[in-house]
Amino acid sequence: MRDPHADPKADPKVGWVLSRMLLMSIPDEVAQYAEGHRITAYVALGDVRDKERNQTQSNWLWTTQSTSQADYEFDSFRVFVWSTRRHRYETAYIERNVKGYYPIEAVPVPGQDEKSFSLVLQDKDGGIYKRTYGFAGYRVHMISKSPYQRAAALPEVRGTHSFEVDPVPQPNDSTFSEKLQDLRKRWFGGKP
Repeated sequence: MRDPHADPKADPKVGWVLSRMLLMSIPDEVAQYAEGHRITAYVALGDVRDKERNQTQSNWLWTTQSTSQADYEFDSFRVFVWSTRRHRYETAYIERNVKGYYPIEAVPVPGQDEKSFSLVLQDKDGGIYKRTYGFAGYRVHMISKSPYQRAAALPEVRGTHSFEVDPVPQPNDSTFSEKLQDLRKRWFGGKP
């Protein structure tokens, strides 16, 4: 996933990492609502200026996973907005018990104040759809839903137990008679 605060002109590189080796940069005020689930992705959805506290806070979309042995990337998603009246994050929208897949992304809506984002979700009919949601303030609603074709599955990579290379067997250039003598030595204890 791309850092939303990164320079947009920078070369956007993506890749895979072990999530247990990462520290999330999502604010603690938001991360505390994980309810024991693993945060699998998050995207900033625009900023809110809190004039009383003289600070700017981001609105967030995040996805979470309650189990580690699933064939999908997330099973819940939530939109957090900064309340300028209460000076804290509040949940504007939550959907649980979904089967969600990457990518998730913030989607610009040209000429509108409304922010939007899209997710790839499996419907009850088993089909995979890309849903685009819009939100303004605390109101989140689905804007569009279109069929989505997921990329082909990546080949499974199996781990090894060591980094040692198995020895390569040496070619045996001995003659038949030498092999027979060697066999007699092993059977009869060194007597030809």
